[in-house]
Amino acid sequence: MAVSPQAITQRSSDERSGTLLQRGVAIGLVLYAGFVVTPASWIVLRELVIYPLAEVVAITSVLVGVYRYRPSAPQAWLLIGGGLFLFLIADVIWGVYKTLGLDPFPSLADVFYLAAYPFFAAGLVVATIRRRGYGVDVRATIDAAIVTVICGYIAWVGIVMPIVNDDMLTPFERIVTILYPAADLLLLAVAARFVIGSSWNMRALRMFVAGVFLLFMGDVIFARNSAGLQYETLWDSMLLAGILMMGVAALDPSMRALTEEPGDPWARSDKVRRVLIACAVMVPPLVLSWQQLRGRPLYFSAHLTAIVALTLLVAARFGLMAAGAERSAAREATLSDYTANLLAAAGRDRLFAIARQALTMLGKTANGKARLVLEGEHDTRREMPFRTEVKLRGKEVGTISVDADPATLRLWRESLTTIATQLSIALERDWLLATEQETAERLTQQNARLRELDAMKDRFVSAVTHELRTPLTSMMGYLEILSAGEVGELNGDQARMVNIIDRNCRRLDELISEILVTAQIDSGRLKYKFTQVDIARLASKQVESIQAVADKSDIRVELIVESQPPLLSADEMRLGQVIDNLLSNAIKFTPAGGTVTVRVAHRGDTASLEVSDTGVGIPADELDQIFGRFYRTTTATATPGTGLGLWIAQSIAKDHGGTISVTSELNVGTTFDVRLPLRAVDRPTTAQHHEVRT
Repeated sequence: MAVSPQAITQRSSDERSGTLLQRGVAIGLVLYAGFVVTPASWIVLRELVIYPLAEVVAITSVLVGVYRYRPSAPQAWLLIGGGLFLFLIADVIWGVYKTLGLDPFPSLADVFYLAAYPFFAAGLVVATIRRRGYGVDVRATIDAAIVTVICGYIAWVGIVMPIVNDDMLTPFERIVTILYPAADLLLLAVAARFVIGSSWNMRALRMFVAGVFLLFMGDVIFARNSAGLQYETLWDSMLLAGILMMGVAALDPSMRALTEEPGDPWARSDKVRRVLIACAVMVPPLVLSWQQLRGRPLYFSAHLTAIVALTLLVAARFGLMAAGAERSAAREATLSDYTANLLAAAGRDRLFAIARQALTMLGKTANGKARLVLEGEHDTRREMPFRTEVKLRGKEVGTISVDADPATLRLWRESLTTIATQLSIALERDWLLATEQETAERLTQQNARLRELDAMKDRFVSAVTHELRTPLTSMMGYLEILSAGEVGELNGDQARMVNIIDRNCRRLDELISEILVTAQIDSGRLKYKFTQVDIARLASKQVESIQAVADKSDIRVELIVESQPPLLSADEMRLGQVIDNLLSNAIKFTPAGGTVTVRVAHRGDTASLEVSDTGVGIPADELDQIFGRFYRTTTATATPGTGLGLWIAQSIAKDHGGTISVTSELNVGTTFDVRLPLRAVDRPTTAQHHEVRT
């Protein structure tokens, strides 16, 4: 598999970054282990070589990380590096004191130590400000204030007050000693605000926060033991570990996350923070109980101040939660009403008006103003923090945008997307309804036109058939007179010619009749007179009528009644027309010497009439087409006909609720089977009939 040059370059960069961090950690661990295992009596090596060298590594790591990874706000890391540099100066001064056997307190080293904390705090403040891409997280600020109050309360009760009441310290020593927990409290407040409002999925941030925590714990131990210096090695090692972790954290590629928020902090759940708040409010009563059990001074003023401050902060926190819940409920109600109004509305203008009204209502729940700009309207503010399209049939018809600060934008984003999506769906539905209505109106007009044309066609067919049949009847009448010899005897040639004229006149009369019946069927005006019909008797009559034609063609016609069906409710004339058409076709396509068989039977709840012949047959691939109008098979091209007979027969059979089917084999014969439902059970004494129209 081919690998792109960009992928190779990225992999190489990641490998170099990983190696850089590993080297920094390795060097830091070696120096830290060297400091811990070096005897306390080797003051020069411990205090003037290893300890400052470790701080130089931390400072260098910060500078290398800033140069290597180019964070968006390098000032934050550079301020932290400045604090580490002040620690370096202070530790060198303190190492010189110890080498000379001096142990001054306070000293010049304390000035540089205390000066480093504002640098650390300033770096975290810059990082916090740079992370405001999503606005000010008020929740994180209040939570950080709660943590600061708790830590300040514990520091006051456990560190500051014991130092104030320590008679072994001079006033100046007390002030300097108290400045350390005060500086730690400042750093803790800023760090708490930064940590609470940050994402913890970055390794550099976890390392940096761990370093700040170790720095804080080392100062607490120092403040508790500043008079006796019993745990000097412990706090020195904790301070050194914190310094190394803060510096080496800059060698990880995720160090950019210190000033670049990887996500919306408001989108994170604060369930854990709520639990911590609940635990925090329990600290003052627990500390008060512990002080009383140990017989220590109770410091009621400190307890009261902490309780009041915590009460106000917790009230503000839950008030913020309640206000957020209220705004969320108002947004949900607005969106619910908006959806209902869209479903009940019709017309693009009305839908756009409802969307604008919903945007106005949403504006009352957040600081900002959203607007709907339709296609063709002039938008004076093209650059908006958030825009979403409204589409119809895949084409943009408008945009919804909001002009709001980043903190408010998070409240708008999902709601505006919902409004735009539902508006697009409503516009799509309205377009479909309008298209359907337009299509229905167009079809209505076309149907009216078709009915008008159909009526014109019926009138035309009626007029034409009438005009053709009138002279044709006259011609056939005179032909009968000529054939009868009433105007003189005809010789052989004359008689033959008269017979040809008569035969073609009758064919023309048959064609006119079929066209007229076809027109009546098409228009639904073919009339039926239903009576009780004996299908066997009707078949016998039709066979008898066509016998002369069959004899002339030397074709035998036979009638077989297998089982006598009951009387049918049918139009005898139309049903006779069906039988006549089938018999005519059978005789027409059966060669001389053949046989045509008519079989009548009672099959279940139907009467069956089959007309079979021994004629030329029908090709198998044409069987499903023979009932089509004007269709003639390839085996019937030499035989005169219109191709309407079978279509008319099928239409009449369907109008009687029956069916007609065909089976055939070339050069063997064809069988048509007409099935009609049995509607009459008893033979009536008198004929009953009624008239229907298809």
